[in-house]
Order: sequence, then structure tokens, then C-alpha cells
Amino acid sequence: MKLRLFLPLLLMAMTTTAQMSTIYVTRNILKQAGDMYSSQHDIVNLVVPPNRESFWDKYDNSIWTYMLLGLDAYFFVEADNNNGEREYHGLYLYRSQNVTKLLDNGRDATAFATGSEAYLAATDGIYVFDYKNGTIKKYGTLTDNIIQIEANYKTGVLYFVSNDHQVFTVADEGTKKNKVNINDAQEIAFDFNNNMYYYDGKKDLYVLNQDGNKKIEGIPKGGEIILVKPTWRNMGVFAVVGNDVYLLNANGSARKINVVLQIKPTAYAQQSTNYLYFALDKTIFRFQAERVHLSHIADLDEYYDVINYQDYNGLGFGNPSQEN
Repeated sequence: MKLRLFLPLLLMAMTTTAQMSTIYVTRNILKQAGDMYSSQHDIVNLVVPPNRESFWDKYDNSIWTYMLLGLDAYFFVEADNNNGEREYHGLYLYRSQNVTKLLDNGRDATAFATGSEAYLAATDGIYVFDYKNGTIKKYGTLTDNIIQIEANYKTGVLYFVSNDHQVFTVADEGTKKNKVNINDAQEIAFDFNNNMYYYDGKKDLYVLNQDGNKKIEGIPKGGEIILVKPTWRNMGVFAVVGNDVYLLNANGSARKINVVLQIKPTAYAQQSTNYLYFALDKTIFRFQAERVHLSHIADLDEYYDVINYQDYNGLGFGNPSQEN
């Protein structure tokens, strides 16, 4: 089963604060987390959309108010692992403590930073889900079997990975697709500067940008790879290789950072710079990331410098240090 593990705050802090010692992420971290949802199946995908503030029209526009009231929102996919093959059980929406199945054949979801829509990947194409009215309808006429869908924030273009591991862009309101000139992509991830990172079936990592398609050097071969997608502008893409974490650069280089992972969730996501989500043992946990790494930072002012909330405001979330 493909593992997904996301530690954006730890990763960002470890790449910007030189004096920190190695951080070991263990099962004890999740013991401090809140149990949000339990299933009879594994949670194999978790997506927190960056435009989820459009879920809430009854309250003020403070994400921190939403969290205190329990008005959380994210997408997730359930599946069972049968002899190495996944038996899927649908794409769901968790919203304000209620769970709704959206698509029986859903595999992934994505959204842009603005607007009230999310785009859902399915075995028969793309669907659009409107937060405001709760409707789901087919997006365009594509019928591809899609395993991953991603929004490129820089260009405003949707990308998807088909079940035969080809990558396409979506055009003309979902009626056309254009193949990206790469093959055998297992997973893709964008940073905020229009660089696309991916790895192939041989577990080789690449970056595709205006300079061409470059193989990323400096990472040991072998082992499962997990791409960690950024959610604010000053953060890059990370690759989890085994228990180690590497920062990937647009020039084709990589740098190992001081984080060692000792737990293996089945899915990950993040709500903002403050909350992480993990799926482990068929349960979704929400964890306040400050508890992991604040002890490694000299004071709270340095913490806010590391997180750089000003840049993250572009996704619609406020700086807690400025809220009443």
C-alpha cells in the first residue's frame, strides 16, 4: 500500500533554522492528536482544499474560529488492500463533523485557492463539486481513468495522472486534454513557481520546468517515494524516501534535512501552517504541529518568522498573531 506522510511545518522549520537537532517523528505524536473519523477501511488519500473557507458562510472569515468550532473540511478516499491490490470504497467529504460519500469511483480531489469549486478525479473522468450548493456534476467530456488530479496555482491549469501513468493538462472546460511530454509518472507535485516534480516506476525523481526535464540527483536509489506538496509560496517540494526527507530544488539538486520518520500513515494532509492530518489504523487524526517542534525553536517570534504567514495569506488564511 502506498504510504503518505506529510510534515510541512517540520520540514520548513528544519530547512530554515540551522541550529536545530534531528527531529524524530514517532507514534507518540499521534497519541496527542484528536480522533476525527474512524472507518472500516484504510484511508488512502487525504486532501484539504486551499479554498475551504468558502464552506463557511455563517461565521466570520477567521480560519481559527472555524477550527475552534469544529467546522473542519477535507476530502478522503477509502480502500482495502487485498494481496497488494486496492479495492476502493469511494471518495468522501468530511465537513463540520459530518461525512458524505461524493463518488463511489472517486480517487482524488484538488482545488484552486479561490472560488467555491473542487475538482474530483474518478475512474470515468473529472467531476466538479460546488461547496456552496453541494452539487456534483461531470466536468467536461473526458472519460479517462484518473488516479491523481492537481491544480497548478501558478498557471490556473488542471493536471491529471491517468491509470497508465501518463500526465495530461485539461483544456476547454474539461473537453480536451493535452499530453505532457513525460512517461510513467507515478505521482506529481507542483511548487508555486510552476515547477513540476515527479517520479517514475524506476523510482527516479525529475523536475519539469522551462529549462527542460531534469533528473534530480543526490537521493539514494530504491525505496518508496512520497512527494510532499507545498501549501504556501515560500515552501518547496519535499520527497520522503524511506525514513528520510529531502528538499527538491528546481535546478535538479536535492538536500537531506534533519527529520527522521518513524511512523507510516496511509494518508496525509495539512489544514494550514498549524494543523496536520494523518490517517493511521483506519482513523483520521488532526494534530497541532506546534507541539512537535516549538521546543526546537528559541521563541515564538522566531516561530512566526519560520512559518511566514504573510505569504500564506494569499490562500485566504489569516495570521493568528494579528487576530483578536
